[in-house]
Amino acid sequence: MVADSTTKEERGRAFGFRRVMDALGAALGPLVAFGILAIYANNFHLVFWLSVIPGLVAVALTVFFLKEKRHDENQKKTSLPKIGFRNLNRRFIIFTLISTLFAVGNFSDAFLALRAQDVGMLPALIPLAFFALNMSSSIFSMPIGMLSDRIGRRPVLIYGFIMFALIYFGFGMAKSVMWIWVLFIFYGLYYAFTEGIQKAYIADIVPEGQRGTAMGTYNSMIGIAALPASIMAGFLWQTFGPMVAFSTSSVIAIIAALLMIILR
Repeated sequence: MVADSTTKEERGRAFGFRRVMDALGAALGPLVAFGILAIYANNFHLVFWLSVIPGLVAVALTVFFLKEKRHDENQKKTSLPKIGFRNLNRRFIIFTLISTLFAVGNFSDAFLALRAQDVGMLPALIPLAFFALNMSSSIFSMPIGMLSDRIGRRPVLIYGFIMFALIYFGFGMAKSVMWIWVLFIFYGLYYAFTEGIQKAYIADIVPEGQRGTAMGTYNSMIGIAALPASIMAGFLWQTFGPMVAFSTSSVIAIIAALLMIILR
């Protein structure tokens, strides 16, 4: 819907703004919940009941204010399209396969919390580290989206993959809590370089009538890669230690970046 309502020249900014709001909610939501629990003596029932309110507001805004772009009735198909690569162009297929390879090295963020605790961060401070991550992503997503409108999506994504490799290598090498804080902030910057830009890039290279199918196919492939990614990370961590687990992910990210450069 974001892609349909924007032009290519402003699409990066639009997806960046969507990412800003998403990351801001991810940052403020747990912070508000933490405050409610502190004030009302760990009343979890109250937290869950109050969380219903923004959900209902979101539904109301969607129903009454969100208008979808209307398509020509003659263009509507009688059967639903199937998720898959059929009829999708070569550029999209190559990009999805490269992103899937990258996702194999991008294991669950829960490992970051485990690494922070290993280095010495107090468990109570780990949610604040993720708050810093989401705030960093929220602050930088829109400017980086606008940058992608100027210099192109591919260069920004390549920088994002390289940044991920350096950050994960840093997590493997980290010896102090201070560096963990710094790495969490830069990890939010990595999200700004990739999360919204990937979707904007797909919208650029896929025709308007195929964007929903393309987004579904892309997200399916990334989701399929998520499980083996974390299983691999857990095995490497348990067998060889965190440095090997993070370094392996860094190498995979560098390979993905090189493929983005070579397979134009």
